[in-house]
Amino acid sequence: MTPKMVIVFGTVWLASTGWAHAFLIVGTVYDIGWMYKIAIGAEAIFWNPFFSEKLITIPFSIWLYKKIFKEDIKGVIE
Repeated sequence: MTPKMVIVFGTVWLASTGWAHAFLIVGTVYDIGWMYKIAIGAEAIFWNPFFSEKLITIPFSIWLYKKIFKEDIKGVIE
């Protein structure tokens, strides 16, 4: 896990599941009902034992890392 991969993984995590955490915080603090309800629904799906967002986040992070940092991958292989 390189620092670049941590940044890519964090970005993908924010895009895939982090928005629900942000919706939950903002919806609770500012009492926005629709935002809170969507966040609770998403969190219920993400915390379901039969669904793992890691199965989406990790492979997509690896794919995106390879697309963005092609020269790093080539340097290691050659």
